Amino acid sequence: MVYGVGIALAVLTGLLWGGIGVIVGTIRRHEVNVSHFFTLSSCISAAGSWLVLSTSPASAPPAGRMVELVIICVISGCAGILGMLSMEKAMQAGAVAWAIGQSAMVIPFIAGIFLWQAPFTLPALIILVVMTAGTVLLARGQHLCSSRTLQAGASLHNGPGGSSWLIFALGSFVLFGVQQTVSSLPSAWPDWTDRSGWRSAFTLTASGVFMLILCWRQWLRLGPARILAAKWRWLVGLSVIYACFVVSSQSLLFQAMDRLYDCGLLQMTYPLAISVCMLSVALWDVIVWRRSRPPCYWLGMFLLVSGVFLCASV
Repeated sequence: MVYGVGIALAVLTGLLWGGIGVIVGTIRRHEVNVSHFFTLSSCISAAGSWLVLSTSPASAPPAGRMVELVIICVISGCAGILGMLSMEKAMQAGAVAWAIGQSAMVIPFIAGIFLWQAPFTLPALIILVVMTAGTVLLARGQHLCSSRTLQAGASLHNGPGGSSWLIFALGSFVLFGVQQTVSSLPSAWPDWTDRSGWRSAFTLTASGVFMLILCWRQWLRLGPARILAAKWRWLVGLSVIYACFVVSSQSLLFQAMDRLYDCGLLQMTYPLAISVCMLSVALWDVIVWRRSRPPCYWLGMFLLVSGVFLCASV
């Protein structure tokens, strides 16, 4: 029963992450101010996470490790919001960029090999080859799509031109990898489960504070009236929806991690969630945004999803 609930929570988390990807793509398509959006949505997310925490069943923070938990959440929150800022720049490529950014589970393997002298085993080599091949095929697919679009006389969405979207996608890949690695550490702490959502509250608060520090001068100079004057319906509406998805997904993710850890399956949480996330945005990309994708795109997507699951099996 615990196993089934954990799997279901991981799948729901992936669907919510997919919704976040759709919103980030919608921001670019409707030219909503990025800094205003992420500042507002981060603050709403932080407030929502504390509201959820206050209404959740009592669950004390980890005894004697509160400072450690806060540090972990600050690192995770800052890495996550920076990853989203980078991803927004890359989302002119749609689901291609999102898939590359979300395949960041390979980061712990790279760190282990190059930083901590972990043995470079055959499975690790296979993972690196599969993930690299998937990224190359996705980039190739995006290049073919862009070429067809330009030949047809249509213009690409506003954003970094050429192949610079790939740089931003890889940047978010690294940042999301840091976030995933760091945020999973408390799930292995003995005699503590985060059923109330302490990590969500601290992580999202860190993201909100980071964006306020980053943008406070601009907000003070413009004032709320001017900020909301341009596309305010999109800004506020998408910020609220984004915040709901973020708070819900954070809460579900940590619950899934705790439940699957009890079953010895903690390593399956991210692969399930990320795979569902990738595929849901890919389908939205084709069905709703009506992007035509060549076969190499789908092969690249398959390789990235396979690489994510290989990471969990090693």
